[in-house]
Amino acid sequence: MRIICRLLIFCTVCLSVIQQPLSLSFANTGKAPAVAAIRQADLIAAEAATGKAPQKTQPATGRNTGYPIPRFISLRSNEVNLRSGPGTRYPIKWVIKRRHLPVKVIDEFGHWRRVQLFDGSIGWIKKTLLSPQQAAIIIGDQLRILYRKPGFHEVPVALLEPGVMGLVDRCQKNWCALTINSRTGNHTVDQQSIDEFSGWIKRELIWGVGR
Repeated sequence: MRIICRLLIFCTVCLSVIQQPLSLSFANTGKAPAVAAIRQADLIAAEAATGKAPQKTQPATGRNTGYPIPRFISLRSNEVNLRSGPGTRYPIKWVIKRRHLPVKVIDEFGHWRRVQLFDGSIGWIKKTLLSPQQAAIIIGDQLRILYRKPGFHEVPVALLEPGVMGLVDRCQKNWCALTINSRTGNHTVDQQSIDEFSGWIKRELIWGVGR
């Protein structure tokens, strides 16, 4: 059972939330490759040596959609096949059973998208099984606080376990607003049923949005 605790000013009320396990076959623990950054000092040195400023690298875009690469989207269905290549003739690596799981699109080929999961694992998914809706998953190994407004001094709304997901409403600097749906079970706070609640969390504590 996941535990999400709603924090009030004078009391703490705990919610019991039915767990939605991320169901994968043949779990992979591969890490995403690191991305090297160009320092500002290197750009200044290059400009001094050549007498002109170096050209800025254009952002990569998808060969089929023209959308930015990489970009974050989510799963449209509760059961999605992650394949080793862009087509049904390629073997299924995993069956992912979690709607709205965030994924990062890193390549495109026809009707297929090469995606990366939050643990760095990579595979291909048909585009019809993907949604443009951005979602995020709590990362790390400890409870994270969801606040009513962006800022550590604001009123806490909930404690979230790693693996809890929410839909991304918007991001503001280093904070993102999430809406977390609790409709998988019965939840009672002050004798009222709660289907969903919203709040803000530090961007670095979630996976599913750009940095």
